[in-house]
Amino acid sequence: MMKALQETEEHFEKGGYALLLLEPPVPMSFFEQGNHMRPLPADRMPVLTPSALLQKDHLLLPLEAFKKAAEIELSLKKALHPTEDAEPQAAALWKEHLRPLLLRSTMHIIQANFKACLGELYGLLMFAKSEDNWFMHEEVYMRWKEFCDFWKVLGKAWQLLLGRSDADLGLAPEIGRAGGYRARLEQMLKEFQTEMNEYLRLLDQFDQEALEIPMRDGPMLSRLNIIDTPIEEK
Repeated sequence: MMKALQETEEHFEKGGYALLLLEPPVPMSFFEQGNHMRPLPADRMPVLTPSALLQKDHLLLPLEAFKKAAEIELSLKKALHPTEDAEPQAAALWKEHLRPLLLRSTMHIIQANFKACLGELYGLLMFAKSEDNWFMHEEVYMRWKEFCDFWKVLGKAWQLLLGRSDADLGLAPEIGRAGGYRARLEQMLKEFQTEMNEYLRLLDQFDQEALEIPMRDGPMLSRLNIIDTPIEEK
C-alpha cells in the first residue's frame, strides 16, 4: 500500500502538485482486527490509483506551496516541542516563529509571491489543527494587544490571499476536482475559524474574570475573521 501511495504522490508531483488526503486512503474495514492492526492480503486490498484517490476527500496544492507548508509545520512543531521531555515553549514560538511568519506572509503578498504565502499560511493551519496548546500560554495572552493583533493580522492575510484568483494560487489545476479547490480550502478555514473563536471567546471571558487585566477602552476581544461571517457574542 505504501508503495502505491508513493507512486501516486510522484504522479502528481510530476504535474507540479501535491496530493493532500483529508481522509484515510483505505477504510478501516480493509484492516484485520486484533492485537495489532495489519492490512489484508494484497489481493483483497483496493487499488490505489491516482483516479481512485481523487475520489477521496483531498486537496491538490501547488508543489511549491505544499513543500513550504510542510517545512513550516515541522519548524513550528520543533519550536513548540524542542525535546520530548521539555515543557511546550509557547512564548518562544510566538516571538521567534509566528510573528515573523505573518510578516513574511504579508511581504509575499506585496511581492506577488502568492503560492509562497499560501504555503506559509497553510503550514500554520496544519500545525494549529494538530496542536492543542500552542496559544494557551500566559506569557502570550497577557500581552493582550499583541495577542489580539495577531488574530487580526492572520485573518487579514488570509483574506488578502483568498482575494487573488485561482490561477494566482494554483487552486484550479487541470487534473483533480472539477471547479478547483477554493471551496474545500475555504470550508477548512471556516471550520478552523469557528473552533479558534470558541477558544478565544473562552479566553476573553477568563481574561476579564480572572486575569484582572486593566479594562480597555471599549471591546477589544480577540477574534479570528478569515471568512467574513458574523461572530455572535455570547
